[in-house]
Order: sequence, then structure tokens, then C-alpha cells
Amino acid sequence: MQNYPALQKIENEMPYIADKLTLIKVNFDSQNNKAYFLFESTVLVDEPEFLKIEKILQSIYTSMKIAVRIASPSLSNDFLKDINSYKQVLERFLMRSTDAARAWLKDVGWELEGDRIMLTCPDEYSANFFKKHKFDEKLKQAIWDIFKIDIPVVLIVAGEREDWIKNIRSMRMDFNKDKEPELIIDNKLENIAPTTEKPKRKISVSKTKSNIIPKQELLYGKAMGGVCSPISSCTEDAGQITVCGTIENIEKRELPGGKTLLLTFTISD
Repeated sequence: MQNYPALQKIENEMPYIADKLTLIKVNFDSQNNKAYFLFESTVLVDEPEFLKIEKILQSIYTSMKIAVRIASPSLSNDFLKDINSYKQVLERFLMRSTDAARAWLKDVGWELEGDRIMLTCPDEYSANFFKKHKFDEKLKQAIWDIFKIDIPVVLIVAGEREDWIKNIRSMRMDFNKDKEPELIIDNKLENIAPTTEKPKRKISVSKTKSNIIPKQELLYGKAMGGVCSPISSCTEDAGQITVCGTIENIEKRELPGGKTLLLTFTISD
């Protein structure tokens, strides 16, 4: 551990965890006279150890308020593989927020479903209670603070999970059945989903003044070169070609997870 008086005291009083902690930064809020200590740990720091670290720091910096945050980003993959191994720590966090939640938390199911965490509540009353106290938002923030994972949390009532999965599957089936040209764009514009490769048949197009690709304003990707092929000449095995035309009837739909946008449109030349 770094050679600071406060950290030396933590090392002396908590030798079993001191070598696993690293102080990342300290921010001081002069307006509120409060210091924020950010640590990273290679192990998950449970509530008793967390409170002891907070108490040690407060005993040294008696003239100011202390806030402690301990993240364990190295455990993120383990957390996603087995959420239930870590849920007790998160349950205690929720109980500190509202102790009344204790009565239901032992009956709540935790599960990773796709790109979100689903908490299955035993009944509608408990689900409404959790939503009222914003447990989904608080838990999402806690997971980010501890594991540095940005993942949504969904509250559902027992029995609704099957309906939720059916809806997702139905949306995927509708997506696969759509016959119009589709372009899947990541919100971060990092990539375009690849299409299935088929045997390519080269289309021969004579280069004329009318079909040379004009200079264009680039919206995404690389500028296109070559010549435009008539849309009427396109077939399923045509391979990679370039078409020019007018885009009409654009429809967009956000897919589950909120990270992908489905664009459906028609194009004519």
C-alpha cells in the first residue's frame, strides 16, 4: 500500500486486506468540507471492512467529512458469470438504503438475462415498493461503483419473466422475417452488422457520365468510389455492389437493450 499516514494506519489495523487496496484518488469538496476517497481492490470489500476503513479515515481527518468508495473492476467478469455469489453484498447495500426491504430481499431472484439484470420480485406489492424507492436505479449505480459495469436492472413480478422472454423472441422473429433492406447501426457508430456471405457474381457495369458516383457528403464510414449499378440488376448472389438512389419511407426502432437502432427503408433509382 502507498506510503501515506492514513493508509499506513489501515495497513496496521487491517493487514489481511491492506495489500489488496490501492488508493486511486482523493477529491476534496471545499464548499461542503468533504473528502472523497476512491480505492480499487482486487477482492470484494464487504460491509464490515468497508465501515472500518471509513472509521479509520475519519479518525485521522477529524475536521472534515469523509466518503469512501471501493471499486473492484477486476471482478467484473466473475460477477457476470455468477451474480448470486455477490448478491449478498448488494442486498446489504439495498437494506442500508431502506431497511424495510429486508422482508422481501430473501425471496427475490437474481438473474442475468441478455444485456440486463432481472430481479424477480415475489409479488406485485414488493415490486411496487422497490420501484417506489428506485431500487433498480440504486442497484444499477452500485454495480457501476463496485464493478464498473454499466448494465440496466429490471424489476419484474414472478410469472412475468416468461412473458418478457416471449416478447423478446417475438421481436427477434419479426426482425428476421423483415424482407425490406435493413441497416443495423450501433448508437456509438462503431460498426455495421455483417451480412451472411454468399457466392458472389460480378455485375458488369459500363462506366458512363450518368452512373459515376458523385462527390458526396460523408455521413458514416468511408467514401465510396466506382460506378453505380442499376437496382434492377441486383440479385442475391451479386456480392458487394454500389447503388445510387433516393431513400424513402424510413422507419426506425430501438432494439432491446437500448444500444442498437434498426433502420428500415426503401431505395429507388
